[in-house]
Amino acid sequence: MKKLHIYFFAFVAWLLGNERVLGQIGCPEVVRIVVDGCSAEDKQSEYFQFITGTSPFFLNSTLSITTPAGPKNSWKAVPAALLNSMNMMLNISSPCLTGPIFKDPYAAPYNGVIPPGSMVMVFTDQNPVFVNTNLNRFCGDAAVFVISSNTTITPAMFFNNNDCVNNCERTISFNLNGCQSSILYDSRLVVNINGAY
Repeated sequence: MKKLHIYFFAFVAWLLGNERVLGQIGCPEVVRIVVDGCSAEDKQSEYFQFITGTSPFFLNSTLSITTPAGPKNSWKAVPAALLNSMNMMLNISSPCLTGPIFKDPYAAPYNGVIPPGSMVMVFTDQNPVFVNTNLNRFCGDAAVFVISSNTTITPAMFFNNNDCVNNCERTISFNLNGCQSSILYDSRLVVNINGAY
């Protein structure tokens, strides 16, 4: 059983707790979730990351996430300006010498097909914003393919402790090309805006 790393805003912090991922050999694997930690505006910066499995991942195949806020299963390319900004932040913060690594998988030469073993960053809001955090963990990666939701859900997809009083266990479920996984966490254990768990 592998640990799933979850980040919480406003200040980024690791959460390693009772999370679980139910994965299958050769399937895409969720490796990180960034969660709304303090305000409604943060929902634009929520994302999850997964690594494609042993086969190419076709973006017209099944890719969905379901949380208490509802499902999302329609995706699009992020604006080129956002990718450029992310690549600039990467070079300033690291600096990385590998060139632009945040890429649009809908553009040539990929045309909606992500290679096996690739990192994918999926923003869950239709109008994504990337928070300027330390990007050193991306240095040396060949590519990180970035997409965003093509549907609007008003609340944030994930919840902090301020959103709940009773029945606060949250299940986040993923379907990645037929491979299903889920995590379970208690939002009351996110005890402050720094993401302490």
